[in-house]
Amino acid sequence: MFAEESPKSSGRRSKIEITCDILNVISKGNEKPTRIMQLANVTWDDLVMYLEALIRNQLVTRSVEGKRVTYMLTSSGSSLLGHYLKLKKEAAPLKLDTLTKEHITKAMTYLPTIGAQESDIYAKLERRTRGEGAKVLGPKIVGKSGAVHTLGMVAQRADGSKHGYVVLKDVDETQIMKLFVTQLDTEISIHALYSGDLSPKVTELARAYSLELMPWDDSEPRQPKAAPPPKVDARKFAGKALLLVVDPSMSYESIVKEFARAFEAQGSAVAAFTWKGGPIYSALSSMEGVKIFSMSSQTSYPKPTGRKNETAVPQDDTAVLLDVTSKILEQEGSRGSLVIFDSISDMVLSLGFEKSYGFLKAEKEVLSRDPETTALFIAKKGAQDEKVMSLVKGLYALHLSFDSSGLVVTRET
Repeated sequence: MFAEESPKSSGRRSKIEITCDILNVISKGNEKPTRIMQLANVTWDDLVMYLEALIRNQLVTRSVEGKRVTYMLTSSGSSLLGHYLKLKKEAAPLKLDTLTKEHITKAMTYLPTIGAQESDIYAKLERRTRGEGAKVLGPKIVGKSGAVHTLGMVAQRADGSKHGYVVLKDVDETQIMKLFVTQLDTEISIHALYSGDLSPKVTELARAYSLELMPWDDSEPRQPKAAPPPKVDARKFAGKALLLVVDPSMSYESIVKEFARAFEAQGSAVAAFTWKGGPIYSALSSMEGVKIFSMSSQTSYPKPTGRKNETAVPQDDTAVLLDVTSKILEQEGSRGSLVIFDSISDMVLSLGFEKSYGFLKAEKEVLSRDPETTALFIAKKGAQDEKVMSLVKGLYALHLSFDSSGLVVTRET
């Protein structure tokens, strides 16, 4: 499958296989989209869809120089491909060539067998979760690819967000990659309870993929790290443009939700540009008064999704995004609206820095037309290099930071 010649027909491959075929083609130095399309044996429309998903999840980067567009793997993309190839190699002696789709799906969705000790931890976790008002669902969940993922427990919180839990004795890189694939395919937050020590590489990998790793012992499982209470009053920044730099390993969506609640309580309109399936989307889409503009590669113009207060907008057409922002301000008048943009980091990875930087400047300009509008731009710590982050920070006079210390002001001029 991974020879230089084209893989077998995409009709016989799972989405995981197609994804890794594309990664493998790029890893061999094939940077141009037409060449990638030929060697990965996919249609142009499918290639665009897969590349956008890979860029958004920081597995591939795109470079644009004039009319020349090229793609390269990130370290995370190389890591994912490496684990996939390892699984393929280990499966080779079984001679399951005719069952490749089924085998790879199983390999990437299988989690360790639950023993008596793990069952006890799940029972305790379920009691605590129900006590906090969450609804416990079945452990199996069907992903976007059609693969059935099995977790130890799946719960739906009061805000509508879904969370998956799994107990692991010894966490290695392969297990982290399996959990990442599950999180990517199901669009739910995954939390892993582990015993023993974690290697620096496992910790770094989990952090890069925003996977929650929680230590557990024989007494009570620890819940995911909750967001510390805000140290600043959200309303204090009304009428200003803010840059919020968050630690992606924390549940930063709760802080963003606090901003939305604070403004909504004062009768202000709240609008959020966000990626469907992400933590901000899950947190804000459950709020009755928040207008969601879900970024999508599947539309070229603003289009209602069928869900209340949600409109799909093209993620790569900055002119349309600016126009939508202008219309938000026109419709809401002088109600002191809050506009949330999630996130700068995803946009830079998707569109490249130059185009993203130009959009951010223009977006800030549009929002400044109404002196009562508050703008909250989110960036993920470590998702971009220091030079890019420095230039982005230069656009904003007010900087907030959210990590284990809570929400603090780091710059106010």
